[in-house]
Amino acid sequence: MDEAENWSQFFEVLGYEFSDFDLLQQAFVHESLVNESQESSLSNERLEFLGDSVLGLTVAEFLYKEFPEEPEGQLAQMKSYLVSRKHLAVCADRLKLGQYLQLGKGEENSGGKRRESLLANCFEAVIGAVFLDGGYGKARKVIVGVLGDDMRQGLGAVKDEKSRLQEKVQTVFQALPKYRIVEESGPAHDRSFMVEVLFGGEVLGQGSGRSKREASQAAAKVALKVFYQRGERWYEPYLGNLPRSGVQQLDEDE
Repeated sequence: MDEAENWSQFFEVLGYEFSDFDLLQQAFVHESLVNESQESSLSNERLEFLGDSVLGLTVAEFLYKEFPEEPEGQLAQMKSYLVSRKHLAVCADRLKLGQYLQLGKGEENSGGKRRESLLANCFEAVIGAVFLDGGYGKARKVIVGVLGDDMRQGLGAVKDEKSRLQEKVQTVFQALPKYRIVEESGPAHDRSFMVEVLFGGEVLGQGSGRSKREASQAAAKVALKVFYQRGERWYEPYLGNLPRSGVQQLDEDE
């Protein structure tokens, strides 16, 4: 695939085609490259600053209109999650921004293209670039295109760590995680559960709670952190043995 075709596919996924290609490229230049290279003079930090504000406004406006009965506190909680570093890194994964990031050698060798903070910052920079290139209407359309389903879920998107883990695993590996109960204790009226989440036979997270649902959500939260810390290449030896469908479902009514 040549460079033109590669960018063409990116525009299609993004839902917007740039007029100022230099502006788009700047959105992918990390400060570490500027510090190491004489060729790049501008990093994506200013675009990130701008994109952060555009993103915040768009999300706030969308939630205000989508949930007319929700109080301010609930709207603030939803917005806080939707613009969080963790969630924006997931959005960056959807657009495969990591493969376009331009980093200094040290940053790249340390796994920068998979780092949650860099992916989130790059997503904001791309939004800032769209805003400058096409205006607020185009930027809003891109944001709603990427985050729309999450925003419509409301508080469900904030709380469901299992769904976020499943989306991460399916997006990257076209495979699914597995959950298992490893411990149950306590009397019937005060049960406690310990749940593990596995991927490729490896335990990625363990969580406890007063219900199976609470414990599995806690385990998924730990596993999400492991994914971003270790990066994707660590799992390559396991890919041939991964289940392609049927996440193990726990009876979470207890």
